[in-house]
Amino acid sequence: HAINLFREHTGIQTGLHLFLDKQIPSGAGLGGGSSDAATTLVALNRLFDAGLSDAVLHALACRIGSDVPFFLGSPAALVQGRGELLTAIQSRNDLYGVIIWPEVHCSTAEAYSLVDIWQTEHPDDVDAWPSVESLAAVYAGPLAGWAQFANSFTAPIEARYPLIRTAREALLQEGALFAEMSGSGSSVFGLFGDKQEAELAFSRLSIRWAMCRKILLLAHSPMR
Repeated sequence: HAINLFREHTGIQTGLHLFLDKQIPSGAGLGGGSSDAATTLVALNRLFDAGLSDAVLHALACRIGSDVPFFLGSPAALVQGRGELLTAIQSRNDLYGVIIWPEVHCSTAEAYSLVDIWQTEHPDDVDAWPSVESLAAVYAGPLAGWAQFANSFTAPIEARYPLIRTAREALLQEGALFAEMSGSGSSVFGLFGDKQEAELAFSRLSIRWAMCRKILLLAHSPMR
């Protein structure tokens, strides 16, 4: 889709051979497909020296998918609307993470359906949206305060797929100061304030969970 939109907008029809070495599982809630699309747009713009501005790339990204614009910019941002409204914030590189994909497949359509049902059956669990300013402050603060962050998908999807909860709780048991599901699932991640603690947790968790990886928080976007 990214290639077709680029060709449509620029008129460049030169043949391409694109090889994708996909390392991020589909249906993991990690934005693998969206980041692939964003990278393709940027790569084509540079390869053909097309001169597309950031604004044009953003507009094309919005046409591909709601998560694609995020991957064009800052590695940390507050996202509003359906994904097109981005406010860059200072990224952090003082945290260390471990991520587990419990190899549970939950489609985006199923995830949204489960949330709708859950919120109908549990109206008291629907919290008011926090302000953008408060989210930025929590992100910049200590991990102990990150409990204020919430993923609306977590409770209903963990209820349907208990293995996801097991993976998230395993991260907490290994010392993660914050653990949550990524996006609409099914990956879960845990954050640590100490590199050695994260390394130790990874060494233990990777014995049980085949798809367990260390993650690095980026101070700068690799797209820039």
